[in-house]
Amino acid sequence: MIKAKKVGCNLSSLTPYERLTCEILENARRPLTTNEVADYGNMSWLTAKKHLVNLSKRDIGIYREKKGRANFWYIK
Repeated sequence: MIKAKKVGCNLSSLTPYERLTCEILENARRPLTTNEVADYGNMSWLTAKKHLVNLSKRDIGIYREKKGRANFWYIK
C-alpha cells in the first residue's frame, strides 16, 4: 500500500503562482530561502516573496524561520 504524502496546502483554492510555491515547498527536503523558491519556480524574487508572505498569513501550513538576514520557508 502506498501512503499519500501529507499535503500542506489545499491546492484547489490557490492561484497558479501560489500553487507552484506550495508544490516547491512540499517537494523540498529542507527549508528553502526566498531566492531558492524563486529559482525553482522560475519567477522573480519579489514575486516569490509576495506569494510566500501571503500564504504564510493565511495560516495554511507554510511557515517562515528567520536566520540572520535570510528567511527560510517550509511546510509543516
